[in-house]
Amino acid sequence: MSPSQLGRRTASDEANFQGGIVRLIAIERKPEAALDALCAHYRVDRPALRIGLPKGEKRALGCYVHRERTIYMSNEEYMFDPYVLIHEFYHHLRHVGGKHRGTERHARDFALSFLRNAQSGDGRSDGSS
Repeated sequence: MSPSQLGRRTASDEANFQGGIVRLIAIERKPEAALDALCAHYRVDRPALRIGLPKGEKRALGCYVHRERTIYMSNEEYMFDPYVLIHEFYHHLRHVGGKHRGTERHARDFALSFLRNAQSGDGRSDGSS
């Protein structure tokens, strides 16, 4: 495969990748492997992943602390919630990219796109309906 082919991702490739990430988190229950795959895909360093919220956070399901480059999940249950983990990963992605303001809507949309692609791929291995 040529370098230009390696750099090109089709919409179908991206949808399959996103569906695979959701499956890793929710079905295979491997959030660490999902983070590894996300970081490789987006070419960023991996954030730490911890259970329990940092001091001062009480109500969040998860949060990203950029100074620590750490994703915190309020409890173990949310480690396997693809929406929460992918949402917090988006904050890491934005911070590493130098853009870290006004991203809640974008984080929501980012996570929802993964969930939509996972849902649309359920039960289909060849991409047909």
